[in-house]
Amino acid sequence: MRVVSTEAFLTGYEPTSIPVTTAFGYNWDRPCAFVDDRTFVLALDDSVDLLDEDETADYRYRQLAFFTIPDLPRPGDADRRLAPNSFADCDVFPRNEYGEVKGQLHYDPESGCLVALTDGNGCFLVSLDGDVVAHLPDLSIASPPSHTDFGSSYSGPSGWSYAPQHRMFYRWVAGTGIEERDLPTPRRPA
Repeated sequence: MRVVSTEAFLTGYEPTSIPVTTAFGYNWDRPCAFVDDRTFVLALDDSVDLLDEDETADYRYRQLAFFTIPDLPRPGDADRRLAPNSFADCDVFPRNEYGEVKGQLHYDPESGCLVALTDGNGCFLVSLDGDVVAHLPDLSIASPPSHTDFGSSYSGPSGWSYAPQHRMFYRWVAGTGIEERDLPTPRRPA
């Protein structure tokens, strides 16, 4: 994953971008959502099996990483890296046999929560601190692509999608049309 200024990209291409640094570096197609114009959250893989024994002893998996986009990249920023500025302990996205997370992540400004749509575990509303404030177990996306199935869509005829601008889940139901469900009001942790 890389952060790119459109203006700089059009004149200087990829050398003007800033790579996003994560523990396992491969998060180019993972669930990600913008919280505001300069802050985004990325769901991270858990590939602890790639670490050596010393690294494993100090390792703690945290699924959500928050990043703040700095001033626009410039051509001289070749060695610059964008590291997470905070993490949230959360475990809503299941990990496949490769430690990868798949799904959809959206931000709902009205509730201040993340909407995490998963494969098989349903949908979770998650506070920015990582607390699950609602769980809708019957709202899952269609099975995501496998490790080698590049270019596949995450939605299918039986899977749910989320329309953030309408705060609504929807799916196609054969023979009847589109089924819709509203985003629930999240409960606040005690």
